[in-house]
Amino acid sequence: MRKRIIILGLIVVAFIVTKHHGKENEQKGEDPRGIYKMTALVGKQGEVAAPYEQYKICTDSVTLHCAVNGREFYISRNDETVFNYTGDTPKSPTDKRSLIYDSNHEHFTLKWWSRYSNHIHFPNNDWCLEKYQSGVYSENARPFFDALTNVIKADDTNPFIGTWQMIRQVDNLDEHATSTIGDEPWHPSFVIFTPKHIIMTSRGNGILLDALYSERNAVIYNTIIRQVTWLTDDCIAIAYNSKEGTTHYEILQRVNDEVPVLQKIAGLFMKF
Repeated sequence: MRKRIIILGLIVVAFIVTKHHGKENEQKGEDPRGIYKMTALVGKQGEVAAPYEQYKICTDSVTLHCAVNGREFYISRNDETVFNYTGDTPKSPTDKRSLIYDSNHEHFTLKWWSRYSNHIHFPNNDWCLEKYQSGVYSENARPFFDALTNVIKADDTNPFIGTWQMIRQVDNLDEHATSTIGDEPWHPSFVIFTPKHIIMTSRGNGILLDALYSERNAVIYNTIIRQVTWLTDDCIAIAYNSKEGTTHYEILQRVNDEVPVLQKIAGLFMKF
């Protein structure tokens, strides 16, 4: 009987220890990874709904910030560190490094030290909190991030569909224009054609436009018709007419790799 009581006691102790460690793991949190939208801010006005539309793109190598203004998107590297779980308490009273807590694949809280002297929301010499949630997008941000995070496959019914990279701009479609096919891009600019939208990005900044297509002859950006000349099956020239009556062409080459554009943009910021 005594032996049986001892065994039961050991089982109870093991259960308590396991439960205690389980709570520790729950409290520790996870490193946020993915795209999160700011949903609330805690600052001078107390807790308010996010006064700005902004997103954090959290990866193992870099954290990017995306500010949104209507259909315009501005991706930058505002945060110097990769967002990993830190807990909500600084290591010392003088430690003002940003903190990440209450974090998992669904949400996280960013706690940062604000030194703004005269800001409507950010305090002066005090902590500011930003709360983020994944899977939440505005009507304009959803197609923008869908295009950047997925590999857009070519469509047999629409030859434009897919990701293209600008090679250069030329004034005439002569031998010089076609000789640039296969050259390295002169700066990292992409054009993504989807069935309903055109997404243009350059060095991380982007814009979302409504799109219509006229077979192989033209694309329509927000009601503006752009004539298209096919140089090869994977290279096109899009005509832009100026107010002065001149025309220049953007030479685009199809991107056939399996790397999402957002990954290419993140790689660009990691070089600096």
